[in-house]
Amino acid sequence: MKERRPYRMGARGQAVEATRRRILEAAMAMLFGESGEESLDSIALRAEVSTQTVIRLFGGRAALLEQAAGAAKRLVVDQRSTVPVGDIVASIKVLLIHYETYGDRLCGARAREPRSPELRPGVVRELADHRRWVARTYRPQLDRAEDRGRVLNALTVLTDVGTWKLLRRDLEIDRREVEATLTAMVTALLGPGGQPPGSGQAA
Repeated sequence: MKERRPYRMGARGQAVEATRRRILEAAMAMLFGESGEESLDSIALRAEVSTQTVIRLFGGRAALLEQAAGAAKRLVVDQRSTVPVGDIVASIKVLLIHYETYGDRLCGARAREPRSPELRPGVVRELADHRRWVARTYRPQLDRAEDRGRVLNALTVLTDVGTWKLLRRDLEIDRREVEATLTAMVTALLGPGGQPPGSGQAA
C-alpha cells in the first residue's frame, strides 16, 4: 500500500494540472474572443468543469484572467523569439503565423477594450511587447537609421495586427499575398540591403 501512494498522488497532480491548463485555455479563448463573455460560469462551462473548481484553482475571475493573459504572452514570446535578428523575410513569416492564429482574438480584445476596462492592461502590454519585438528584430537596420525613432514607429505600425486585419479581413487578401506585401513594405522602409534610406552610409 505504501508503494502505491506516490503513484496515486502523482496521477492526482497530473489531473489537477490538466484541469488547470484546460481552464486557462478556455479563459484565453474568451479573453481574446469577440463575444466579451468572460464570466467564471461561462469559462467553467467551456472548460467542462464546475465554477467552484475554477475558484478553487485560481481564486477568482480577476486572478484567472491575469494568469490567462500571462500565459498568452508567453506563447507569443516563445513563437516570435525564433526569428533571427535582422531577417526581414523570416520575421514576416513568423508574424503571419502568429496573426493567423491569434489575430482575430487580439483585434477583438482591442475593439472591446473601451467598454471592458479590465482589458486595458493587457492591450497596453501587447502593444508594448510588439514594439519591443520590432526593436529587437530589426535592430541592425534601426542602428543604421538617422531617425531611429521614426523608423521604429513606422515598422511598428506596418507589422501591427491592425495592418494584418486591414489586409486579411477587411480587404480579404490571400495570406501569401499579405505576406509578400508586408515583406515588400518593410523592405522598402528599410531600403536596399536592409539599410534605411537617408542613413548616411556610403554606397
